Amino acid sequence: MTDPIKAQNWVQQRVQPYHSRTRITCITVGNEVFKYNDHQQWSNLLPAMQTVYNTLVDLGLDKQVKWPFLINAYPYFAYKDNPNEVPLDCVLFQPNQGTMDPFTNLKYDNMLYAQVDAVYSAIKAMGHTDIEVRVSETGWPFKGDENEVGATPENAGLYNGNLLKRIEQRQGTPAKPNVPIDIYVFALFNENLKPGPASERNYGLFYPDGILILQSSDLGYGMLNLS
Repeated sequence: MTDPIKAQNWVQQRVQPYHSRTRITCITVGNEVFKYNDHQQWSNLLPAMQTVYNTLVDLGLDKQVKWPFLINAYPYFAYKDNPNEVPLDCVLFQPNQGTMDPFTNLKYDNMLYAQVDAVYSAIKAMGHTDIEVRVSETGWPFKGDENEVGATPENAGLYNGNLLKRIEQRQGTPAKPNVPIDIYVFALFNENLKPGPASERNYGLFYPDGILILQSSDLGYGMLNLS
């Protein structure tokens, strides 16, 4: 995507034909690029973003598509790696006493909002105050390997259900209370062929055959049907 011709072809095929009748809110360039030790990918990321942006400008689409800072935020991993220190209620949006940030004096009752505000703080430290942070991925697995603490149907139901309630309420974070968080839940379908730990294949709201996993109840969200 660092090649202007390839970037233009991609935008003309994947964005331009649909933008007039589809609400395209943002374009992501790269995913988990820094997760792997591929320095070529690292060096290509910013040029690829610039090339795609320049293409949007050339085609007159830059005003319709926003460029927020997208993050994959998973409180689940923090809990899995340190269940004795990370309160489960805090990562599941359950009632709890909350934690006070000693540097900002802001109180957090869930880890996801703290993760988002940590990114806002880092961006501000670099001199930027006009960049919106969005959560491009967050979720909780309902099944995992024996050593994957917390990957249960009950926890997945609570996390996704409580998260959906907060999205409906258009909540902001303690640092950005008037800016509703834009969140994308991972994932729509189980990735049954994905390699790695069992949890990687069990984040979905649907099984690959289309059967619903996560169901709403009369009282709200968060009921899992695993029968």
